[in-house]
Amino acid sequence: MSKGVFRKILVLNLMLILILLNFTFLNNDEVIATAEEGKFTIDELPYNIRFTQIETGSSGRAWLALDTNGDMWGWGDNTYGQLGNGSMFDSEEAPIKIETPTNFVQISSNGSTSLGIDEDGNIWSWGGNEQGELGRNTGDTTKPNLVTYGTKFTKIKIEYSTVIALDESGNLWGWGSNSNGTILNEGKGDKYKTYSNGNKYPYQSTPIQITTDKVYKDFYLDNSNVIAIDSENNYWIWGSNYSCQLGESSNTYSYENEYGVTIYASYTPIKMNDGILSSSIQIKMIALGGSTIFVLDTSGNLYGWGAAGSTYGIYGGKLGIDVSDNPDYDTLRHTISTPVLIGNEYTYITSDSNDTVAIKTNGMVEKWGDGESKNYYWMQKTNNKLESFLDYSSMEYAGEILKVIDSNGDFWYMSEQGTFPTKFTELRKSYTVTFMNEGLVAKTETVTAGNSATAPELTKEGYTLSWDTDFRNVTNDLIVNAVWTANTNTAYKIEHYKQNTSLNGYILAETENKTGTTDSLAVALAKTYEGFSENSTHSERIAQGNILGNGSLTLKLYYDRNSYTVTLNTNGGTINNGDVS
Repeated sequence: MSKGVFRKILVLNLMLILILLNFTFLNNDEVIATAEEGKFTIDELPYNIRFTQIETGSSGRAWLALDTNGDMWGWGDNTYGQLGNGSMFDSEEAPIKIETPTNFVQISSNGSTSLGIDEDGNIWSWGGNEQGELGRNTGDTTKPNLVTYGTKFTKIKIEYSTVIALDESGNLWGWGSNSNGTILNEGKGDKYKTYSNGNKYPYQSTPIQITTDKVYKDFYLDNSNVIAIDSENNYWIWGSNYSCQLGESSNTYSYENEYGVTIYASYTPIKMNDGILSSSIQIKMIALGGSTIFVLDTSGNLYGWGAAGSTYGIYGGKLGIDVSDNPDYDTLRHTISTPVLIGNEYTYITSDSNDTVAIKTNGMVEKWGDGESKNYYWMQKTNNKLESFLDYSSMEYAGEILKVIDSNGDFWYMSEQGTFPTKFTELRKSYTVTFMNEGLVAKTETVTAGNSATAPELTKEGYTLSWDTDFRNVTNDLIVNAVWTANTNTAYKIEHYKQNTSLNGYILAETENKTGTTDSLAVALAKTYEGFSENSTHSERIAQGNILGNGSLTLKLYYDRNSYTVTLNTNGGTINNGDVS
């Protein structure tokens, strides 16, 4: 063996060791959002963030979120660069703002590959590219890169390794895995992947338009099937029929792919309403559960078909009800090809490949799936917190985590039976805000990072209250001191009293209404009254004082009558009986 070959083998081995070490790190107990626990180790979260969309993929390990400003946030597993922050392998324990070349209006992620639609309708992709998921002939990428330009897209969805997109003209596009005919194209692709059993399955490495005969307005996608709604409100389904998802026995639809592998599926759309379903059923929403199809009608009735029993052999594990006595039930595969009524009084349904969550009209949350034989109440409507949780604008179950964005843009999640939902912002670090008033504690409050404290209601006569520290958007412990500013328009008055004619008392002659600064010195100035002089030694005289905050200060000045001497000159006359003549 040459030294060059030896060095190459050594480098490859070292790389393999690093990858294995990193994989071990990403799967240890310190990972933030594991599918097993659905918990986060977050010290601080960005504040004042309101979300419009949360994407986790089926694994629940990598999280992407869009906020109301069009900014993207990411946290969790980043093995393939799926967070889009320019790195690989480094997981993020707390949400970080992803610097993107454009604002996104919609995102989708399967946990390892991420895609987004920008404000102009262009599609971008980043992350893993095992089966053409990026829509570009490239390896894994760590930052968003353009996939399409010019065609305006309105919706995109990736599930497992298949991507479907809808443009503004109503055309569907597809790329990625086509192992079940989900991107149509006669079940073909421009490349293939060889599985461990030697079978080859096609995938499409770049976007292709997959429909031309109809105008579509929406679609649903999971790892096995596509359901699309056309402009006339017809529902069309294609893809796998292995578990009777297409409404017929599993061997009804099959084809041999270009590599000689038999596929139990249809790459030709099949009409679902007035076909699989009765034409009388008015569809409200659909949930694709891996190999089970759920339909909720406008009357609150919930139907299902496809995989009925769980992989553990429990009857009804996937549908939530026991259908083992139904004549269409396949006891070998635990499937049923005809829709059955699961129950009524439902308002919402969401599902992933393992479990299903449904909301009842009375606020009860039901969950069922693999390993669970019957519906059971996952959570009951028993407190106000739950009512806020149920005031949702979007809800999705994936990666064993129920994700909800409420009408305020707050994100909630829950993952364990019997627990109440956790509000995402409540995971932020908390701080103590202490309000002080003249050396005494007026209030102590614990505030979640980014939120605002509520000041105590304090009053002080003649003063205006302010605070020396901003207690909005709290990011650390705070001591906030009350600042009292003296009012400059506090009332006081000056009373002027005149001596009566009997010289035995005083009568209020005039009142001056004044204003001044609270607690400042006010001085009364004597007035001039003809025939009177101020008595500066009067016992009740108040010539000055501090202006009281309640406006009660009254200054008082007293004025005595002046005394005068009258001298009479008789000018040669006489005074008789006191009379002058």
